[in-house]
Amino acid sequence: MFFLYQIKVGLCLIVFYLLWKLLLSRETFHLFNRMALLVVMALALVLPWIRFSLDVSSPVTEQMVMLEELIVTPSGVVQPQQAVQPWNVLNIATVVYFVVMAIVLAWLLHSQWNLRRLLKQGRTESLPKFIPGRKDGKAVAVWYALPISFKLQGDPEKLATE
Repeated sequence: MFFLYQIKVGLCLIVFYLLWKLLLSRETFHLFNRMALLVVMALALVLPWIRFSLDVSSPVTEQMVMLEELIVTPSGVVQPQQAVQPWNVLNIATVVYFVVMAIVLAWLLHSQWNLRRLLKQGRTESLPKFIPGRKDGKAVAVWYALPISFKLQGDPEKLATE
């Protein structure tokens, strides 16, 4: 069952990534893009657990059920349900997988929160008055260097090693 779950998650991630690539990859609102990708990852993990049932049987749904049964039972013969042991290798792998995914998701959310906090703490200054370049009385395009400086707070030696 864990293998089947991994296949479903992979397919969801492929579909969601293609949708993101088509619809949102050129967006410049990066915070929205990050949040959309986090939601897509969470959906890809949750959707395979949701069972969708139709009251009307169709050949497509019958084929999908047969395909799932073939993947679950390698011999192709569906065996009767047996009592599941509480801590077999697949259950442990599933728990480890979800724990690691929860840690990664928490780390991503924490880093997003810190980035947002840093951006809010930043200060803005007005740029010096811009005088356009002129040649023979006509405005021309010129290169202009923006005076941006950064000041890091804290111990400089500690910051250099990080």
